[in-house]
Amino acid sequence: MNILLNGYFDKNFGDDAMQEIVVKHLSKHNLYVNCDRLEMLAHLEKYDNVHIGSYPDRIDMFLNVIGTGFLYKTRYAKVTKFLELMVKRTNKYPRMALVDCSFEHFSSKLEKWLVKKSVQKYDFITCRDKISYGFLKTNVKKSQIFKFNDIVFTGDYIRSSDRNCLGIAPVNRAKSETNYLYYKELARFADEYIRSKNKDVKLFAFDSGNENDILAVMSIKNLMKYADRAKIVAYNSDIDDFVREFAECEVIIGSRFHSVVLAVMNGLKTIAVFDNKKIERLCDDFNITGIKKEDLTAEKLMDRVDNYKHYRIDVSDANGHIKALDEFMEN
Repeated sequence: MNILLNGYFDKNFGDDAMQEIVVKHLSKHNLYVNCDRLEMLAHLEKYDNVHIGSYPDRIDMFLNVIGTGFLYKTRYAKVTKFLELMVKRTNKYPRMALVDCSFEHFSSKLEKWLVKKSVQKYDFITCRDKISYGFLKTNVKKSQIFKFNDIVFTGDYIRSSDRNCLGIAPVNRAKSETNYLYYKELARFADEYIRSKNKDVKLFAFDSGNENDILAVMSIKNLMKYADRAKIVAYNSDIDDFVREFAECEVIIGSRFHSVVLAVMNGLKTIAVFDNKKIERLCDDFNITGIKKEDLTAEKLMDRVDNYKHYRIDVSDANGHIKALDEFMEN
């Protein structure tokens, strides 16, 4: 089968891992992928069944592996998407599948309508939380719809290692006026962890593309007193190397959804610092310790570490995304 693969291409660990899992599973099929910036596809270059920058005469299925990809928060995003829906004729392929999606809180009725129109074209959809599932069941009537835990839980991303350092995975929010205070508190916490526990720190940039978490980790390191004991680890399309570095941590402070997922997979002590619904839902589902970003202080983080309570987890259904996709493709 010839499959046109779509997704979020931004040197983002989580999205690259999602795509890798699907590509590996569909090894008997040809997947065609392209984007304006080919450097964002480096994680797919090693797979023989992936063809970058070329298209066959016939596409049998459009496959979108996207996560939280339907975001129209800004006025520009809303106008652009509205014009696309009104003017641009959407290509209709024999089969259209959307895998592992989730939705944030809608900022307006217009954004909700735009998302609704965007997902109604799919014949098959899997999502990863009950709120997204409820939205889909209410608004998408002609699709097969399923809910499973995040597909990355099925990946080969568990590593045995000596765990002897603190890991921090911050997020950079473009044009946010609160970034600095958030970075400052994480830097204060990192310094206190080093001082009180005599352990080093790794600062993980889960997105090194347009979202630019490298700016976040550099800012935190610049604000630290013990910056010489902090190592920056930026994701650069090498999933295995990034996971190996990550698994060496004993505690993870995560603001990226897949930093929390990866920490849980490896059984690490995990504290989420969140400003979005997808991480909040993950914390609620698994009883993961979390702090709202707006409430963050170094003292609160250290208290969570010193009085840590481990999560409860059952992600045995996470392979349902792949199983359901197989059934859809076979029928």
